[in-house]
Amino acid sequence: GEVTREEQEEEKTAAKETTPAIKITDVSWHDKIIEITFNRFPSWGTWTMYVDGIEVSMEGGAGNPVVRPNMALDKSPTGLYIGTEPWLTSLVDVNFPCCGTIQFDIPGEGLTNEYEFNLVDFGCKTASKKECPSEWTKHSGDLVISGTETVIIENEKYLQQGNIYINDQAKLIIRNSELAMDRGDLPTIHVYIFVSENATLEIENSLVFPRSGLVCVINHGNVSITDSPTSIHYFDMSRG
Repeated sequence: GEVTREEQEEEKTAAKETTPAIKITDVSWHDKIIEITFNRFPSWGTWTMYVDGIEVSMEGGAGNPVVRPNMALDKSPTGLYIGTEPWLTSLVDVNFPCCGTIQFDIPGEGLTNEYEFNLVDFGCKTASKKECPSEWTKHSGDLVISGTETVIIENEKYLQQGNIYINDQAKLIIRNSELAMDRGDLPTIHVYIFVSENATLEIENSLVFPRSGLVCVINHGNVSITDSPTSIHYFDMSRG
């Protein structure tokens, strides 16, 4: 059967309606509040929030969730903060889950995507009774690999809190994984991966990113990064 132009137009309209124009791109936990980032920030107004598919008030008042733009409207917000009043108080005593799904209905824009989040490994603690499974392998303190040791992180979500030192002839291989780095107890602003003269760092098909500051790789040895969209700052000190 022939597809009429009208039918084509209808299909296009339907497709347009199912692809959200405004997308939630990130949900993060810091300073005891939740931040939600969008691909672009539309006009602010009477939005509706759905958490785990259930409508939750965005102006719950003190002790309940309160959701507002992360900057003054004239400063071009990029997303929302979830906290409570007096603005901006932390979620520690607020019943808001550390994992689940979140979605917004925005006037004139329709529904955003439904974004799945789990912040329990990133320190999220609220008054919610919802149990959230741990997804990340966590290592606190510097990760030091020495001698001829080879450490392989494969098919993992690995949270490293502190620097990484690859000494001597040691190797660190990261494959099909996510490596998140943060300072842990370090006083420095950034986190570092130090690769000694005869040591090796290999990153394959993985995501390496900082949770705070920058990830800096100081390479005196051998580093190879393939098929990995890393957000690292790379300093090559090797003699090669």
